[in-house]
This record gives sequence, C-alpha cells and structure tokens, in this order.
Amino acid sequence: MISNYKELLFWQRAHQVILLVIKLCKNLPKDGISVILINQVIRAAGSVGANIAEGFGRYKGKEYKRFIQIALGSANETEYWLLVISERKLNNKQ
Repeated sequence: MISNYKELLFWQRAHQVILLVIKLCKNLPKDGISVILINQVIRAAGSVGANIAEGFGRYKGKEYKRFIQIALGSANETEYWLLVISERKLNNKQ
C-alpha cells in the first residue's frame, strides 16, 4: 500500500518535469516576453506535482480525484507553454 505521494510514479515523473523545466528556463533569454513565458511554464509545471501531493495528503475519494484532474489540466498547460517557448525559439533563429 502506498503511504506517501512520493511513492506515486506519476508524482515522480511530475517532479522530474519541473526540475527539467527549471533547467530549461535558466537557458532562456531574460527579455520581457521570455520572463512572462518562464513564469507561466514554471507555475504550470510546478502545479502538477503540487496538486498530486496536496490531494494525496488531504483528501480521499472524489476530492482526491478532483486534485488529480487539476494536475492533469496543469500538465496540459505545461505542454502548451513549452510548445510556445519552442516555437518562439525556432522563430527567433530565422
């Protein structure tokens, strides 16, 4: 039986993703638009693991399911911001 959110494979993956996002963001330019994008992607990526952890620690049943749904939404938001950052980087090279 799992007794801690850190044992959950999907939390472990979410934690790895936020660490990679932070590393990526350190290498981005610090102009006005990039700062906004960096803030958004870090907040979204951090929200995934945070919601898994909070839901695991506070709630059971339907409430926990709601936190997992929020985490999934944040994962999709993270993917979107990474897409924007990627496309912006490609466009700036041309």
